[in-house]
Amino acid sequence: MTGRGAVAIEPMDGPAAVRAQDAFRLVYAEAFAGPPYHETEDGRRTFGLMEIAVRGPWRGQGVARALHTALLDGIGAERVLLNVHPANRAATAAYRAWGYRKVGETRPGGGAADLHDVMLLDLPGPA
Repeated sequence: MTGRGAVAIEPMDGPAAVRAQDAFRLVYAEAFAGPPYHETEDGRRTFGLMEIAVRGPWRGQGVARALHTALLDGIGAERVLLNVHPANRAATAAYRAWGYRKVGETRPGGGAADLHDVMLLDLPGPA
C-alpha cells in the first residue's frame, strides 16, 4: 500500500498454499463432521480466513472491509471460517457486522495458546 485510498489486493498461491492445503482439510473435516453439520468436508466448501490486518493510519476507513469483500469475491465456497482472539473487540465487532457468528472456541496450535472464538460466515449460494 502506497498511500491512503490505494489498496492492492493479490491472490496468493504457490508452495506455501500447497503445503497448507492438507492441514486445512483436516481442520475443516473435524470442524464440520459433528453437530450441527454432520458433513464431509471436500476441501472446497469452506474457505479459511487466516488473517486480515490493516496498519494504523488506514484503520477506520473501510480498508479491512474492502479487503474482505475482494478476497471473498467469486471464491465459490459455501462458508468462511476464522479464529479471533476475544480480547480483539474491534476485529470481533467488524466480523459480526460483516455477518459472522460465533460457533465455538479453540486453542490454535494446541493447549498452550489462548482460547480463540471460532466464527463462521455463511456465503450466499450461486444466483
